[in-house]
Amino acid sequence: MKDPPEKFNLFFQGFSILIAIIVTYYQLYQIDKEQTTQAMFLFGIIIGIFLIGLILSFTYSKYKEIRGELKENRIKMEDIQKELRYEKRINELDKRIGVLEAFKKDKKGQTIDPRWVILVILIILFYMYLKSIKVI
Repeated sequence: MKDPPEKFNLFFQGFSILIAIIVTYYQLYQIDKEQTTQAMFLFGIIIGIFLIGLILSFTYSKYKEIRGELKENRIKMEDIQKELRYEKRINELDKRIGVLEAFKKDKKGQTIDPRWVILVILIILFYMYLKSIKVI
């Protein structure tokens, strides 16, 4: 089963492709021969945002995958280091420090997934595009 970030990545790519197909269809076949400057401008922006979103989505998912592998490797290295320690007192102090570091890490703010921002921008531009060609 795929994890939720990968499901979102597939949803984001599918939604972006759907919007690009609809915009391209209207741009090529449904608009009168006299295209407004605004419609052409929005068409270019939507396609550009679509491409940027796909590239960003791909790099972000790869980044999260590599980051997860690094975290797993760090945990494995920490386990090996704990097995190599001889003194029980030093091990107890390391656990106390680990708890304090974990508490400190939890104090950091949450990050916003950039794919959500791109998705909102894409939806707004798609609505503006449909409004400019008088579909809505």
